Formats: sequence, structure tokens, C-alpha cells
Amino acid sequence: MIVDAHSHIFSPDAIVNIGIGDTFVGETCSMGVHPWDTIDRDVALRDMETLARQCDNKHIVAIGEAGLDRLRGGDMEFQMSVFVAQVELSEKIGKPLIIHAVRTLNEILKVRQTSGATMPWIIHGFRGGKAKAEKVLSTGIHLSIGEKFSPDTIAAIPDDELIIETDESTLTIGEIAAKVAEARNTTANAVMTLSAKNIARIFRLVNR
Repeated sequence: MIVDAHSHIFSPDAIVNIGIGDTFVGETCSMGVHPWDTIDRDVALRDMETLARQCDNKHIVAIGEAGLDRLRGGDMEFQMSVFVAQVELSEKIGKPLIIHAVRTLNEILKVRQTSGATMPWIIHGFRGGKAKAEKVLSTGIHLSIGEKFSPDTIAAIPDDELIIETDESTLTIGEIAAKVAEARNTTANAVMTLSAKNIARIFRLVNR
């Protein structure tokens, strides 16, 4: 049962993010070209070629992290081209997209609108406020919640949209579930059950 939507540390309970060209570390992985890795254009383009060759592997259930970051990475125009290429790849192979977004939420939403993408998108590590969360969810994009979050936002996320992650946190997924549970006035077990159910649906793991 996958409870953790995004982790950089191997766990059988997580969708584990692995690097381009890495060997598989588990049955359920994601792979993508991170916006931080767009500084060297030649490397990023080679990584995109490798990703395109590997992403249909059954162990890879999502493309990502992909996305945009105004604070780090290559210039925004090149970041956008790499992001859009991964959107197209996600659509081509029929796998969800895990998104890294730093001060670029409006740009992400615009790409969703103009690209005609239909695959699930998941913005990981969402830390925004309630209004921003409701705006994103209204577009059909999902939010994954990690160690740091706004309690008001957590309380407003519907049960059928709640998913949690460890990312690079030193906390366990159980400890993060406990933090989320406190904000939602429920139990950690209830949060993990919801997360597992929603991850299975969003990432299409039901028949795995």
C-alpha cells in the first residue's frame, strides 16, 4: 500500500523519486528532469532523451519532478520548454506528472489550460494558503502535502483530495500524517488511509 506520494528516500510505502538513468530501487518510482537540472542545457536535453527511453518501464508510475522554479535552475524560457516537453511525454505514455513549482503557480496553471493536458498533475510539497489551494484544486490539479504546510489549507482540502509525502524530510510518513491529522482534527491512521486511497486512484495503482 502506497501512503507517501513523493519521497527521495527508498520506502516500499512510497512513490520514490529516482534520478535519470538510475537503477530502479523499488516497484513504484517517478523519474523526471527537475527544473534545478536545467542550468546546463546539453545535460538537460540528454536527460530528456534518456527519460523518453525509460519512462515506459512498469516501475515508473509518474513523470517528475518536472516544473518551474524562479529561484533556482536555468533561465525561465528553457525551464518552460523542458517542462512542456514532460507534459507532452506524460500525455503520450499516459502517466501522471509530479510538479515542482516555486513562485510559478500561475505559469503552471496556464500551461495546464493551454496544453489540453488530461493526465493527473500533482503539485508536490504544497505550502500555499487556503485560497490558493482552492484555486489549484478547481482546475483539477492535485496537491501533495509534506512536512511544512498551512493548517488552514489542510483543513480545507476535501477527503478525496488529501495526499501526503515525505519528500526529503527527516520525518517519517507517520509523523507527517500526525501533523496533518492535528490540523484536520482527526487521527494519523485516518490521514494515511485517505492518502493511500487517493494515491491509488490518482496514480492509477488500483490494479498494480
